[in-house]
Amino acid sequence: HNVTIEPGVIVGDDCTIEYGAVLHVGTVLGHRVTIGTGAVISRQGFGFTLGPRGPVQIHHIGRVEIGDDSSIGACCNIDRGRFGATRVGKMCGLDFGVHLGHNSRVGDRSFIAAQAGLAGHAFIGNDCEVGGQTGFGNHAGVGDGSKVGAQAGLIKDYGPDRVLWSTPAVDMNMALRMNATLRRIVRGKAKDVE
Repeated sequence: HNVTIEPGVIVGDDCTIEYGAVLHVGTVLGHRVTIGTGAVISRQGFGFTLGPRGPVQIHHIGRVEIGDDSSIGACCNIDRGRFGATRVGKMCGLDFGVHLGHNSRVGDRSFIAAQAGLAGHAFIGNDCEVGGQTGFGNHAGVGDGSKVGAQAGLIKDYGPDRVLWSTPAVDMNMALRMNATLRRIVRGKAKDVE
C-alpha cells in the first residue's frame, strides 16, 4: 500500500517493498532486496552552493544502487549521487532510520545500526559493523573488516581492520583509557571540592 515507484526505476527479482516506501528515479535494486516501511531511496541529495541571492541547491543527477540480498530498514533515506552512484553492496543490512548521503558507499556484508548517518562521499568497507547513532563526515570512513562503536564520530579515512569509538573516533583501547583518565580527574576534583 502507498508505495511509489517512479518511471525508470529498476527492481530485481523477488524484492519486497513495504508500505509507504518511495523509490525515486535513479533507483537500481538487485535481486531479493527488502525496502522497509517509509524508506526513501534516490531522493535529491543535500548539496548547496552560494549564488548571488544566497544558497542554491545543486541538482543531483546520479543514482542509488543496492546489491543483491540487502535489507534497507524502515525510514531509511539514501540520497542519489550528485554524479555517479550512492552504493550499498550485497548482503548488507541497514537498521531503522539510517541515512546515506550522496555518493556514499557501503561494501558487501556490512551492517549499520539505527540512526547512523553518512555524509556525502563517506564510505564503509566490506564486512564492517557500525553502531547506532554513529556519524561519518564528508569523505570519512573505514576500510574492510572494521568495527565502529555507537555514537562515534568519524572525521577522516581510518583504513581497514580498525576498532573505533568516541568523537572524534580513536582506537577502542585509547577511547577506554581516555574515559578512565577523565573519570579519575573528575573524582579528584570532586574530592578537592569536599
